[in-house]
Amino acid sequence: VLCMGGEGGGNGGSGGRMEVQVPSSMMSLKEREELWEEIYKMEKSLKVAVKAERFGDAARIRDAIEELRMRDPYIRLRQELDEAVQSEEFSRAASIRDAMKWIPPPPPLPKDVVKVATTPGVQGPREGTDVLAESAALELAALTKDSAPNESNTVTNGIRVIARSFFIPAKSSAKDRYYLFGYRIQIINESAETVQLVSRHWRTRAGGVDGEVRGTGVVGKQPVLAEGETFEYTSATPLRDIPTLGSQRVLGHMTGTYRFAAGATGNRWLDIEVGRFYFVLPKPVDEL
Repeated sequence: VLCMGGEGGGNGGSGGRMEVQVPSSMMSLKEREELWEEIYKMEKSLKVAVKAERFGDAARIRDAIEELRMRDPYIRLRQELDEAVQSEEFSRAASIRDAMKWIPPPPPLPKDVVKVATTPGVQGPREGTDVLAESAALELAALTKDSAPNESNTVTNGIRVIARSFFIPAKSSAKDRYYLFGYRIQIINESAETVQLVSRHWRTRAGGVDGEVRGTGVVGKQPVLAEGETFEYTSATPLRDIPTLGSQRVLGHMTGTYRFAAGATGNRWLDIEVGRFYFVLPKPVDEL
């Protein structure tokens, strides 16, 4: 267990010591090597199943690969890191990031596995990435900045939500297929009553994979907005291990819902929509 000093963060974090389980002792180096050897063998089987259009078998192999990957301590921590960032638990995310420094990444893919991707120009899977997601890369590659805007402006029940995403290059690595996007949210109460934001529900899609995050409030707050008042905040979401085309700029999209309490006693619920906005790179993947 690694104990870290917290600085406060999302969901009301107030600092103090935070414990993050470092699972390296649960698996020896030899066991990790054997685990990834098995994963790489299954990647080859996945390639064969996809090429033969046996998609039922491919789906089962994909699920088995994911189960094996989650046995690796580094992969487990990395997923926890992504979940902490998406849930806006930034103090915990920092602790997990530091814990990951004690565990080496998985061994690199053998050359014959790196070439699993069957579509020309699509980067092959890395660390067990789902080969079936290549079609999603092709679909997104066809989108342009005009057809996939990185912002949305939606009004529901008199509550306006303006969302805008932006790429964070300093925290991203095209080589490692890890892309971090921030998003800026502006909530404007254009109704005639006072409301309070109670919870959030985000839905993302990237690389053919759907994600979902639910949580209380936003960035540790549950703001109360009177008529005409505005609340703004910034958060982030990571996109990782997704197939991409060299000319691709659009990597995925996000939409969501805020639940507000309204009425004299706060006993009436309002579900406020956040319109779809896309994660758009400033330039093609092969130029990053």
